Amino acid sequence: MAKVEIVAERCKSCGYCVKFCPKQVLEIGTGVNSKGYEYVVPVRPAACARTGPSRSTSKGRKAICHAYL
Repeated sequence: MAKVEIVAERCKSCGYCVKFCPKQVLEIGTGVNSKGYEYVVPVRPAACARTGPSRSTSKGRKAICHAYL
C-alpha cells in the first residue's frame, strides 16, 4: 500500500489533484494552512495507485502530492 503525504503549506485548495486523482483518494479537508487555505487530505489512501497528478512524485511506495499546482 502506498503512503500518501500531502505538503499542506503548498496547497491552495484549487482542487486540481482531487479532480484528477484516478482513484478518488483525495478530498479538500477542513484544516487550514498558514496561508488561509483548506488543504487536501487523503481519505482513501489504501486505494492510491501512485499515479499522481502533474508535479507529484513517487518514491518507492510513498506518493508525495506536492499540491502547488
